Amino acid sequence: MRKAASVVASLALVIAVLAGAASAQTTQLPVTPQPLPPAAPAPVYYLGPPVQHPTGGQFPVVANMKPYTKETNGMSLEGFLRFLVFQQSGKWITEADAARVIQQQKAQ
Repeated sequence: MRKAASVVASLALVIAVLAGAASAQTTQLPVTPQPLPPAAPAPVYYLGPPVQHPTGGQFPVVANMKPYTKETNGMSLEGFLRFLVFQQSGKWITEADAARVIQQQKAQ
């Protein structure tokens, strides 16, 4: 009986050692795909008709400014351009005209 008990205990010990060694093996994880680098910016073209200043003057250049900053008084570029033109001429230009002028300025 003692011999049978020692055989069972030995088998249990061998199984425990093999199970521990099997669980200690590291598996290689799959490689995570990396994001693509950002694409180059698209070229800016303006193919529409030129916008005329209300008094025949020149529009202030606002295309190089960032919208909604202190520099633009917290306004969009279109709104800031409209405001500057109103200060120059006393006339308001439309938002569509302001957007076209900014597109023209960015294309130059």
